[in-house]
Amino acid sequence: MVRGTGRHDTVLLTNGSDLLEATDLGIDAVADRAGMGTAASLRSHLRTHVGVSPVAYRRRFRAPAV
Repeated sequence: MVRGTGRHDTVLLTNGSDLLEATDLGIDAVADRAGMGTAASLRSHLRTHVGVSPVAYRRRFRAPAV
């Protein structure tokens, strides 16, 4: 899924994407907990390496509520 990134960026993106999929946290909180610091950084990394915004990622990959 994540191409052209270093190991550190891959870990941060994995952390962020896991939080987007599994929680209702806001984008600022996801970025902070994932270790990216800011929502702008999370947005930039996701757009660059996955091709979508955090909101679009959450919509696409979030498991349906049971």
